[in-house]
Amino acid sequence: MDHFSVSLSEADFHRALALQREVRGQNLAQGDVKLLIHTSDMFGSGFTKFPQVAKNQFVEDQLNLLDAAQDNLNGNQDSDILLGLFT
Repeated sequence: MDHFSVSLSEADFHRALALQREVRGQNLAQGDVKLLIHTSDMFGSGFTKFPQVAKNQFVEDQLNLLDAAQDNLNGNQDSDILLGLFT
């Protein structure tokens, strides 16, 4: 899911989900395996050299929208609608 978190490619997302299903199917992992998207963390950390930009209201609003879309998709990764809204 790390690759998708950077690329935002739907093909990368579907590959990660297929790998997750394969791991579950082969019982290779203990407990529940859930890959989580973490794009908002990566985008937010991109402002470390420019903290004044990160405090800009527009930037904060956009990061909040991204975070909400990410949380929704992490909650229901089978939804193509939520995937479309996220990307």
